[in-house]
Amino acid sequence: MKLFIFVNGFFANNRDLLSQIGYVIVLDNESVDIDDSSFTLTDNIIHWSLIKCKRITRSVLASEIYDMANGVNIGFIIAAIVSIIL
Repeated sequence: MKLFIFVNGFFANNRDLLSQIGYVIVLDNESVDIDDSSFTLTDNIIHWSLIKCKRITRSVLASEIYDMANGVNIGFIIAAIVSIIL
């Protein structure tokens, strides 16, 4: 089982020139069939968010860094909860 975090920042795409930040957290399960040399991926979207950034960012890099920090924080919390459950 693997936890993937996909992040994306949209730079100045609103009317008030604020950026949007978003992420998708996916829990992936891989099963391998040895007999016919195939594998199957099963993805489950655990959490997603797309919000307006409260800070005015003047660069795409700053917007992406805010987005990465937000996504990694939530991903760490979900990974800790999954490890407690398992």
